[in-house]
Amino acid sequence: MLKPKSFFWAAFALFALRAVAGAAAPCKVQDLTACLDSVCADGAEADPAERCYMCGTAAATKPKEAEYKLGGKTPGMQSLSLGKSSKNTLSDKELKAAPKDPGERYQWATKECLAKLKDCKTDDVEDNYDKLIKQSCEIALGEKEYAESMKKAGEKKTRDVCRAEINNCLLGVSKCGGDMMACKEDAEFNRNFSICAADATGCVDYMTELRGALIASRDDMVKKSKSRLTDLVALRQNERKERFERMNRSCQAAGKAACVAEICGNLPKGRNDGGACNDPNEKIWATNLCKFVDIACGKLK
Repeated sequence: MLKPKSFFWAAFALFALRAVAGAAAPCKVQDLTACLDSVCADGAEADPAERCYMCGTAAATKPKEAEYKLGGKTPGMQSLSLGKSSKNTLSDKELKAAPKDPGERYQWATKECLAKLKDCKTDDVEDNYDKLIKQSCEIALGEKEYAESMKKAGEKKTRDVCRAEINNCLLGVSKCGGDMMACKEDAEFNRNFSICAADATGCVDYMTELRGALIASRDDMVKKSKSRLTDLVALRQNERKERFERMNRSCQAAGKAACVAEICGNLPKGRNDGGACNDPNEKIWATNLCKFVDIACGKLK
């Protein structure tokens, strides 16, 4: 039987073991950094310019590829894609889904890496990798220019600006076209809207609303297009009907006489005050020339 003092220390040890077993494992910062670098830094060496360009700010310019990699002396020697196959980094296949905009890419990288590294939380990213991004951008741009770029990035676009950007994109020849007819099917509209939405940064808050408004606009344009087509068909039918009736009138006796009188009016002796041919020979010529009326009317019947 345990003495009271021994019992106390045994109970304390058991409690401590349970507490350690129940506590969450700490985030391995090295693994977290490696995962985020697989999205934000291309290559084995985490170049500050690359981190800033890929996951920092759109104000950063694309860094030039170093002529010598890994300290080697062979020109153009490429760095190895170390860690690409690791369970702690994102593969090339997964990276195909990464956004191009630096801010959106960093958010995407955070989400994917936290899903891969279960022990890490958002606070771990903020406490560690945020600092690396800030340091890399201050090196690449300078502290003042980086601060200004972040201030601009914080200015959210208005709804009207976002709608104009996406609308202009959708109406492009390679997308839905000016009349939206290339996107009259929802599948095509959704595909092109997604492409345009991805390019419109700073508009996330308005996307659902804008999509609904643009679909309504698309439906209206398609409906009016069908209406215009119906009106055009009706117009052509009326024009054909009018021509037919005009030809029928021309095939009457008065129509033939009007043709002869018009021809006579263009001949040397012309017509008299009553509108008839002045010269019998000119009348014969005019009558012969107007035989096309008889031929045309014969086909019309």
